[in-house]
Amino acid sequence: MKKHFFYLVAIGLSMVGFAQNQKSFTIQWDESKRFSIDKFSIELPWSSGGTLTFDYGQGIRFVSQWPTSQSINERSLEVTNVVYSPISSAELKNLPKELIPSSLGASITTSVSRGDKMAYLTLSPIIKTSNNSYSKVTSFSISYNYGNANRAAAAQFSVSSSVLASGDWYKFYVDTTGVFKLSKSFIESLGVSTRNLNPQHIRIFGNGGRMIPYVNSQPYPIDPEENAIMVIGEEDGVFDDGDYVLFYAQGPNGYDEEKRTNINCYNDRTYYYINVGSGNGKRIQPLAQPSDPATLVIDTFQEYRYYEEDKYNLAQLGRRWFGNRFDVENTKTFDFDFPNLVTTSPIKLNVYAAAVSETNTNMAVSINGNPVTTLSFAAIADPNLATEAFFSSQLTVGAPNLSVTLEYNNSGNPSALGYLDYISIEATRALSFVGNQFQ
Repeated sequence: MKKHFFYLVAIGLSMVGFAQNQKSFTIQWDESKRFSIDKFSIELPWSSGGTLTFDYGQGIRFVSQWPTSQSINERSLEVTNVVYSPISSAELKNLPKELIPSSLGASITTSVSRGDKMAYLTLSPIIKTSNNSYSKVTSFSISYNYGNANRAAAAQFSVSSSVLASGDWYKFYVDTTGVFKLSKSFIESLGVSTRNLNPQHIRIFGNGGRMIPYVNSQPYPIDPEENAIMVIGEEDGVFDDGDYVLFYAQGPNGYDEEKRTNINCYNDRTYYYINVGSGNGKRIQPLAQPSDPATLVIDTFQEYRYYEEDKYNLAQLGRRWFGNRFDVENTKTFDFDFPNLVTTSPIKLNVYAAAVSETNTNMAVSINGNPVTTLSFAAIADPNLATEAFFSSQLTVGAPNLSVTLEYNNSGNPSALGYLDYISIEATRALSFVGNQFQ
Protein backbone atom coordinates (compact mmCIF):
# COMPACT_ATOMS: atom_id res chain seq x y z
CA MET A 1 0.00 0.00 0.00
CA LYS A 2 1.29 3.42 -0.86
CA LYS A 3 2.01 5.83 1.91
CA HIS A 4 0.46 9.24 1.39
CA PHE A 5 0.24 12.44 3.36
CA PHE A 6 -2.97 14.40 3.22
CA TYR A 7 -3.23 18.02 4.28
CA LEU A 8 -6.95 18.49 3.82
CA VAL A 9 -8.50 21.74 4.98
CA ALA A 10 -12.16 21.79 5.91
CA ILE A 11 -13.85 25.16 5.87
CA GLY A 12 -15.62 26.74 8.80
CA LEU A 13 -13.38 26.20 11.83
CA SER A 14 -15.09 27.59 14.87
CA MET A 15 -12.40 29.30 16.93
CA VAL A 16 -13.13 31.92 19.53
CA GLY A 17 -10.49 33.89 21.41
CA PHE A 18 -11.41 34.39 25.05
CA ALA A 19 -8.33 36.32 26.10
CA GLN A 20 -4.82 37.05 25.01
CA ASN A 21 -3.58 33.52 25.74
CA GLN A 22 -6.80 31.48 25.58
CA LYS A 23 -8.68 29.97 22.66
CA SER A 24 -11.61 27.63 22.14
CA PHE A 25 -12.14 25.18 19.27
CA THR A 26 -15.09 23.17 17.96
CA ILE A 27 -14.80 20.17 15.63
CA GLN A 28 -17.93 19.43 13.60
CA TRP A 29 -17.72 15.81 12.50
CA ASP A 30 -19.20 14.38 9.30
CA GLU A 31 -19.98 10.70 8.87
CA SER A 32 -16.89 10.04 6.73
CA LYS A 33 -15.10 11.16 3.59
CA ARG A 34 -13.23 9.21 0.92
CA PHE A 35 -9.94 10.49 -0.50
CA SER A 36 -8.26 9.20 -3.64
CA ILE A 37 -4.83 9.83 -5.12
CA ASP A 38 -3.94 7.87 -8.25
CA LYS A 39 -4.98 4.28 -7.49
CA PHE A 40 -4.90 4.80 -3.74
CA SER A 41 -8.18 5.33 -1.88
CA ILE A 42 -9.04 5.58 1.79
CA GLU A 43 -12.20 6.43 3.73
CA LEU A 44 -11.80 8.28 7.02
CA PRO A 45 -13.92 9.93 9.70
CA TRP A 46 -13.70 13.61 8.81
CA SER A 47 -14.74 17.10 9.78
CA SER A 48 -16.31 19.84 7.72
CA GLY A 49 -15.69 22.37 10.48
CA GLY A 50 -11.99 22.01 11.25
CA THR A 51 -8.54 21.41 9.85
CA LEU A 52 -7.37 17.79 9.80
CA THR A 53 -4.35 16.01 8.40
CA PHE A 54 -3.68 12.33 7.90
CA ASP A 55 -0.63 10.21 7.22
CA TYR A 56 0.31 6.62 7.95
CA GLY A 57 2.86 7.66 10.54
CA GLN A 58 0.66 9.72 12.87
CA GLY A 59 -2.91 8.98 11.81
CA ILE A 60 -5.47 11.79 11.96
CA ARG A 61 -4.32 15.06 13.54
CA PHE A 62 -6.22 18.27 14.25
CA VAL A 63 -4.18 21.36 13.36
CA SER A 64 -4.74 25.08 13.64
CA GLN A 65 -2.53 28.12 13.29
CA TRP A 66 -2.94 31.81 13.98
CA PRO A 67 -0.77 34.95 14.14
CA THR A 68 1.00 35.65 17.41
CA SER A 69 2.89 38.74 18.47
CA GLN A 70 5.37 36.83 20.65
CA SER A 71 7.00 33.42 20.86
CA ILE A 72 4.98 30.87 22.81
CA ASN A 73 6.36 28.82 25.68
CA GLU A 74 5.69 25.31 24.32
CA ARG A 75 5.73 23.83 27.82
CA SER A 76 2.96 26.13 29.04
CA LEU A 77 0.20 24.60 26.88
CA GLU A 78 -2.85 23.36 28.80
CA VAL A 79 -5.88 21.68 27.21
CA THR A 80 -9.12 22.02 29.18
CA ASN A 81 -12.89 21.63 28.83
CA VAL A 82 -12.52 18.71 26.44
CA VAL A 83 -15.87 17.33 25.27
CA TYR A 84 -15.87 13.83 23.78
CA SER A 85 -18.40 11.87 21.75
CA PRO A 86 -18.28 8.09 21.24
CA ILE A 87 -17.21 6.79 17.85
CA SER A 88 -17.77 3.15 16.92
CA SER A 89 -15.28 0.86 15.24
CA ALA A 90 -17.45 0.89 12.13
CA GLU A 91 -17.35 4.70 12.05
CA LEU A 92 -13.55 4.61 12.03
CA LYS A 93 -13.78 3.25 8.47
CA ASN A 94 -10.24 2.64 7.10
CA LEU A 95 -8.41 4.47 9.90
CA PRO A 96 -5.77 1.99 11.20
CA LYS A 97 -6.51 1.35 14.87
CA GLU A 98 -2.82 1.12 15.72
CA LEU A 99 -2.55 4.81 14.78
CA ILE A 100 -5.14 5.86 17.38
CA PRO A 101 -3.40 7.06 20.58
CA SER A 102 -4.74 6.87 24.12
CA SER A 103 -4.18 10.59 24.78
CA LEU A 104 -4.58 13.86 22.91
CA GLY A 105 -0.83 14.38 22.49
CA ALA A 106 -1.33 18.14 22.17
CA SER A 107 1.58 20.41 21.29
CA ILE A 108 2.02 24.05 20.36
CA THR A 109 4.96 25.68 18.59
CA THR A 110 5.94 29.04 17.15
CA SER A 111 7.12 29.41 13.56
CA VAL A 112 8.55 32.49 11.87
CA SER A 113 8.18 33.20 8.15
CA ARG A 114 9.42 36.46 6.63
CA GLY A 115 9.34 38.08 10.03
CA ASP A 116 5.76 37.01 10.87
CA LYS A 117 5.21 34.76 13.90
CA MET A 118 2.56 32.03 13.74
CA ALA A 119 1.29 29.74 16.48
CA TYR A 120 0.83 26.11 15.40
CA LEU A 121 -1.38 23.76 17.45
CA THR A 122 -1.81 20.05 16.87
CA LEU A 123 -3.49 17.17 18.73
CA SER A 124 -5.17 13.82 18.13
CA PRO A 125 -8.94 14.32 17.70
CA ILE A 126 -9.71 10.61 18.09
CA ILE A 127 -8.42 8.65 21.08
CA LYS A 128 -8.64 5.12 22.40
CA THR A 129 -10.45 4.87 25.75
CA SER A 130 -10.31 1.08 26.16
CA ASN A 131 -9.47 -2.01 24.14
CA ASN A 132 -12.60 -1.75 21.99
CA SER A 133 -13.81 1.78 22.66
CA TYR A 134 -12.95 5.08 20.98
CA SER A 135 -13.96 8.72 21.39
CA LYS A 136 -13.77 11.79 19.16
CA VAL A 137 -13.22 15.34 20.38
CA THR A 138 -16.08 17.75 19.65
CA SER A 139 -14.75 20.83 21.47
CA PHE A 140 -11.92 21.96 23.73
CA SER A 141 -10.11 25.01 25.06
CA ILE A 142 -6.43 25.83 25.40
CA SER A 143 -4.35 28.28 27.39
CA TYR A 144 -0.69 29.16 26.98
CA ASN A 145 1.94 31.68 28.00
CA TYR A 146 4.43 33.69 26.03
CA GLY A 147 8.11 33.12 26.61
CA ASN A 148 11.15 31.15 25.49
CA ALA A 149 10.38 27.46 25.97
CA ASN A 150 14.01 26.39 25.60
CA ARG A 151 15.12 28.95 28.15
CA ALA A 152 12.42 27.82 30.56
CA ALA A 153 13.36 24.20 30.01
CA ALA A 154 17.03 24.96 30.54
CA ALA A 155 16.24 26.74 33.78
CA GLN A 156 14.09 23.84 34.96
CA PHE A 157 16.57 21.10 34.09
CA SER A 158 19.88 22.87 34.71
CA VAL A 159 22.30 21.51 37.29
CA SER A 160 24.61 23.54 39.46
CA SER A 161 27.16 20.73 39.78
CA SER A 162 27.51 17.56 37.75
CA VAL A 163 28.05 14.22 39.48
CA LEU A 164 31.10 13.84 37.23
CA ALA A 165 32.72 16.94 38.74
CA SER A 166 34.29 15.06 41.66
CA GLY A 167 35.60 11.59 42.39
CA ASP A 168 37.21 8.99 40.13
CA TRP A 169 35.17 7.87 37.12
CA TYR A 170 35.71 4.93 34.76
CA LYS A 171 33.92 4.72 31.41
CA PHE A 172 32.81 1.65 29.47
CA TYR A 173 30.27 1.03 26.71
CA VAL A 174 27.65 -1.48 25.56
CA ASP A 175 26.26 -1.93 22.05
CA THR A 176 23.06 -3.82 22.81
CA THR A 177 20.27 -3.94 25.38
CA GLY A 178 20.19 -6.52 28.16
CA VAL A 179 21.45 -7.57 31.58
CA PHE A 180 25.24 -7.29 31.75
CA LYS A 181 27.65 -9.09 34.06
CA LEU A 182 30.73 -7.11 35.10
CA SER A 183 33.40 -9.37 36.58
CA LYS A 184 36.20 -8.30 38.89
CA SER A 185 38.74 -8.67 36.08
CA PHE A 186 36.68 -6.48 33.75
CA ILE A 187 36.37 -3.74 36.35
CA GLU A 188 40.13 -3.92 36.95
CA SER A 189 40.73 -3.60 33.19
CA LEU A 190 39.03 -0.19 33.37
CA GLY A 191 41.70 0.98 35.79
CA VAL A 192 39.81 0.44 39.04
CA SER A 193 41.96 -0.75 41.93
CA THR A 194 40.05 -3.53 43.70
CA ARG A 195 42.69 -4.19 46.36
CA ASN A 196 40.89 -2.35 49.15
CA LEU A 197 37.60 -1.79 47.33
CA ASN A 198 34.38 -2.19 49.28
CA PRO A 199 31.96 -3.54 46.62
CA GLN A 200 29.10 -1.80 48.42
CA HIS A 201 30.59 1.46 47.12
CA ILE A 202 30.36 0.48 43.44
CA ARG A 203 28.00 2.82 41.61
CA ILE A 204 27.01 2.91 37.93
CA PHE A 205 25.69 6.01 36.15
CA GLY A 206 24.18 6.43 32.69
CA ASN A 207 21.01 7.37 30.82
CA GLY A 208 20.79 4.66 28.18
CA GLY A 209 21.58 5.01 24.52
CA ARG A 210 18.38 5.92 22.69
CA MET A 211 18.36 9.08 20.59
CA ILE A 212 17.38 12.20 22.49
CA PRO A 213 14.11 13.93 21.51
CA TYR A 214 14.18 16.30 18.55
CA VAL A 215 12.38 19.00 20.55
CA ASN A 216 14.65 20.64 23.11
CA SER A 217 11.72 21.46 25.38
CA GLN A 218 10.98 17.78 26.06
CA PRO A 219 12.33 16.60 29.43
CA TYR A 220 15.57 14.66 29.20
CA PRO A 221 18.32 14.12 31.80
CA ILE A 222 21.27 16.44 31.31
CA ASP A 223 23.45 14.70 33.89
CA PRO A 224 24.15 10.96 34.22
CA GLU A 225 21.68 9.31 36.59
CA GLU A 226 22.56 6.48 38.96
CA ASN A 227 21.32 3.02 37.99
CA ALA A 228 20.09 0.44 40.47
CA ILE A 229 22.44 -2.56 40.28
CA MET A 230 23.02 -5.91 42.01
CA VAL A 231 26.47 -6.80 43.37
CA ILE A 232 26.89 -10.49 44.11
CA GLY A 233 29.15 -11.07 47.14
CA GLU A 234 29.19 -7.51 48.50
CA GLU A 235 27.92 -8.46 51.95
CA ASP A 236 31.41 -9.04 53.43
CA GLY A 237 32.71 -5.67 52.22
CA VAL A 238 35.48 -7.35 50.17
CA PHE A 239 35.56 -7.59 46.37
CA ASP A 240 36.60 -11.22 45.95
CA ASP A 241 37.54 -12.95 42.69
CA GLY A 242 34.11 -14.57 42.38
CA ASP A 243 32.14 -11.37 43.02
CA TYR A 244 30.47 -9.56 40.12
CA VAL A 245 28.03 -6.81 39.20
CA LEU A 246 24.71 -7.25 37.38
CA PHE A 247 22.88 -4.33 35.80
CA TYR A 248 20.42 -3.62 33.00
CA ALA A 249 21.79 -1.46 30.19
CA GLN A 250 19.99 0.09 27.25
CA GLY A 251 21.79 -0.09 23.93
CA PRO A 252 21.75 2.58 21.22
CA ASN A 253 19.22 0.91 18.91
CA GLY A 254 15.51 0.15 19.12
CA TYR A 255 12.39 1.43 17.42
CA ASP A 256 11.86 5.16 17.84
CA GLU A 257 8.32 6.21 16.96
CA GLU A 258 9.19 9.89 16.65
CA LYS A 259 12.03 9.23 14.19
CA ARG A 260 10.54 6.09 12.58
CA THR A 261 13.77 4.15 12.66
CA ASN A 262 15.36 1.30 14.63
CA ILE A 263 18.91 2.63 14.32
CA ASN A 264 20.49 5.42 16.31
CA CYS A 265 21.53 8.02 13.73
CA TYR A 266 24.33 9.41 15.86
CA ASN A 267 26.06 6.63 17.77
CA ASP A 268 26.48 2.86 17.88
CA ARG A 269 27.59 2.74 21.51
CA THR A 270 26.04 3.54 24.89
CA TYR A 271 28.42 4.76 27.57
CA TYR A 272 28.13 4.11 31.30
CA TYR A 273 30.31 5.33 34.16
CA ILE A 274 31.57 3.55 37.27
CA ASN A 275 32.29 5.45 40.48
CA VAL A 276 33.75 3.70 43.53
CA GLY A 277 34.47 6.38 46.11
CA SER A 278 31.23 8.14 47.03
CA GLY A 279 29.54 5.92 49.59
CA ASN A 280 27.06 3.10 49.17
CA GLY A 281 25.55 2.72 45.72
CA LYS A 282 21.97 2.33 44.57
CA ARG A 283 20.82 -1.29 44.64
CA ILE A 284 17.94 -3.31 43.19
CA GLN A 285 15.53 -3.93 46.05
CA PRO A 286 13.94 -7.36 46.56
CA LEU A 287 10.25 -7.61 45.73
CA ALA A 288 8.00 -9.16 48.35
CA GLN A 289 6.31 -12.31 47.08
CA PRO A 290 2.50 -11.83 47.19
CA SER A 291 0.64 -14.24 49.45
CA ASP A 292 -2.76 -13.99 47.75
CA PRO A 293 -3.68 -16.48 45.02
CA ALA A 294 -2.93 -15.41 41.47
CA THR A 295 -5.77 -13.75 39.55
CA LEU A 296 -3.85 -13.48 36.29
CA VAL A 297 -1.33 -15.91 34.82
CA ILE A 298 0.96 -14.52 32.13
CA ASP A 299 2.61 -17.22 30.04
CA THR A 300 3.37 -15.29 26.82
CA PHE A 301 5.20 -12.12 25.83
CA GLN A 302 5.61 -9.91 22.78
CA GLU A 303 8.96 -9.87 21.00
CA TYR A 304 10.00 -7.27 18.44
CA ARG A 305 12.70 -7.98 15.88
CA TYR A 306 13.85 -5.98 12.92
CA TYR A 307 16.24 -5.81 10.00
CA GLU A 308 17.54 -2.36 9.10
CA GLU A 309 20.73 -0.94 7.65
CA ASP A 310 21.69 2.65 6.84
CA LYS A 311 23.67 2.76 3.58
CA TYR A 312 21.92 5.08 1.11
CA ASN A 313 20.54 8.58 1.53
CA LEU A 314 18.35 8.89 -1.55
CA ALA A 315 17.91 12.67 -1.41
CA GLN A 316 21.44 13.36 -0.15
CA LEU A 317 19.95 15.29 2.77
CA GLY A 318 18.01 14.72 5.97
CA ARG A 319 18.03 11.77 8.37
CA ARG A 320 16.18 9.23 6.18
CA TRP A 321 18.47 6.37 5.14
CA PHE A 322 17.86 3.08 3.36
CA GLY A 323 19.72 -0.22 3.36
CA ASN A 324 19.64 -3.00 0.78
CA ARG A 325 19.46 -1.92 -2.85
CA PHE A 326 17.60 -3.93 -5.49
CA ASP A 327 19.09 -3.62 -8.99
CA VAL A 328 20.47 -6.55 -11.00
CA GLU A 329 20.06 -8.62 -7.86
CA ASN A 330 16.33 -8.05 -7.52
CA THR A 331 15.43 -10.69 -4.92
CA LYS A 332 16.59 -10.80 -1.30
CA THR A 333 15.53 -12.93 1.67
CA PHE A 334 15.70 -11.93 5.34
CA ASP A 335 15.45 -14.57 8.07
CA PHE A 336 13.84 -14.15 11.50
CA ASP A 337 13.68 -16.74 14.29
CA PHE A 338 11.10 -16.70 17.10
CA PRO A 339 11.68 -19.69 19.43
CA ASN A 340 8.53 -20.99 21.12
CA LEU A 341 6.34 -18.96 18.77
CA VAL A 342 2.64 -19.01 19.69
CA THR A 343 1.24 -19.85 16.26
CA THR A 344 -2.37 -19.30 17.38
CA SER A 345 -1.63 -15.57 17.71
CA PRO A 346 -0.99 -13.51 14.56
CA ILE A 347 2.29 -11.75 13.93
CA LYS A 348 2.51 -8.12 12.84
CA LEU A 349 4.68 -7.55 9.78
CA ASN A 350 5.94 -4.12 8.71
CA VAL A 351 7.85 -3.55 5.46
CA TYR A 352 9.00 -0.06 4.44
CA ALA A 353 10.63 0.38 1.03
CA ALA A 354 11.25 2.97 -1.70
CA ALA A 355 12.10 3.15 -5.38
CA VAL A 356 13.79 5.50 -7.81
CA SER A 357 12.38 4.98 -11.29
CA GLU A 358 10.92 7.01 -14.15
CA THR A 359 8.30 4.29 -14.61
CA ASN A 360 5.91 2.58 -12.21
CA THR A 361 7.51 -0.38 -10.43
CA ASN A 362 6.55 -2.78 -7.64
CA MET A 363 7.94 -5.14 -5.01
CA ALA A 364 6.41 -8.50 -4.07
CA VAL A 365 6.50 -9.53 -0.40
CA SER A 366 6.24 -13.14 0.74
CA ILE A 367 6.81 -15.13 3.95
CA ASN A 368 8.11 -18.69 3.78
CA GLY A 369 7.22 -18.75 0.09
CA ASN A 370 3.62 -17.59 0.60
CA PRO A 371 2.66 -14.31 -1.13
CA VAL A 372 1.66 -11.54 1.28
CA THR A 373 1.31 -8.32 -0.72
CA THR A 374 2.77 -6.25 -3.53
CA LEU A 375 4.10 -2.75 -2.85
CA SER A 376 3.50 -0.31 -5.72
CA PHE A 377 5.85 2.60 -6.45
CA ALA A 378 4.74 5.46 -8.67
CA ALA A 379 7.18 6.94 -11.17
CA ILE A 380 9.22 9.83 -9.81
CA ALA A 381 8.31 13.33 -10.94
CA ASP A 382 9.85 16.67 -10.04
CA PRO A 383 10.35 17.61 -7.21
CA ASN A 384 10.14 14.05 -5.79
CA LEU A 385 13.43 12.15 -5.95
CA ALA A 386 11.94 8.83 -4.82
CA THR A 387 8.60 7.25 -3.98
CA GLU A 388 7.90 5.03 -0.99
CA ALA A 389 5.42 2.36 -0.01
CA PHE A 390 4.84 0.24 3.04
CA PHE A 391 2.90 -2.76 4.30
CA SER A 392 1.66 -3.12 7.86
CA SER A 393 -0.73 -5.89 8.83
CA GLN A 394 -1.28 -8.94 10.99
CA LEU A 395 -0.65 -12.39 9.54
CA THR A 396 -0.96 -15.97 10.71
CA VAL A 397 2.12 -18.18 10.36
CA GLY A 398 2.72 -21.77 11.34
CA ALA A 399 6.46 -21.94 12.04
CA PRO A 400 8.95 -20.09 14.28
CA ASN A 401 11.45 -19.63 11.45
CA LEU A 402 10.26 -16.84 9.17
CA SER A 403 11.87 -15.97 5.84
CA VAL A 404 10.69 -12.66 4.39
CA THR A 405 11.43 -12.45 0.66
CA LEU A 406 11.32 -9.20 -1.31
CA GLU A 407 11.31 -9.32 -5.13
CA TYR A 408 11.64 -6.01 -6.97
CA ASN A 409 10.07 -5.75 -10.44
CA ASN A 410 11.60 -2.89 -12.44
CA SER A 411 8.91 -3.13 -15.15
CA GLY A 412 11.55 -3.37 -17.85
CA ASN A 413 13.42 -0.23 -16.79
CA PRO A 414 17.08 -1.25 -16.24
CA SER A 415 17.88 2.02 -14.44
CA ALA A 416 15.16 1.51 -11.82
CA LEU A 417 16.36 0.92 -8.26
CA GLY A 418 14.51 -0.42 -5.24
CA TYR A 419 15.54 0.19 -1.63
CA LEU A 420 14.62 -1.37 1.70
CA ASP A 421 14.17 0.89 4.70
CA TYR A 422 13.41 -1.80 7.26
CA ILE A 423 11.46 -4.96 8.02
CA SER A 424 10.05 -5.51 11.50
CA ILE A 425 8.07 -8.36 13.01
CA GLU A 426 6.24 -8.40 16.33
CA ALA A 427 5.28 -11.88 17.50
CA THR A 428 3.86 -13.65 20.55
CA ARG A 429 6.19 -16.15 22.22
CA ALA A 430 5.69 -18.58 25.08
CA LEU A 431 7.26 -17.29 28.28
CA SER A 432 10.02 -19.90 28.37
CA PHE A 433 13.71 -19.10 28.84
CA VAL A 434 16.09 -19.74 25.93
CA GLY A 435 19.51 -18.35 25.05
CA ASN A 436 22.08 -16.70 27.27
CA GLN A 437 21.10 -15.10 30.56
CA PHE A 438 23.66 -12.31 30.60
CA GLN A 439 25.37 -10.15 27.98
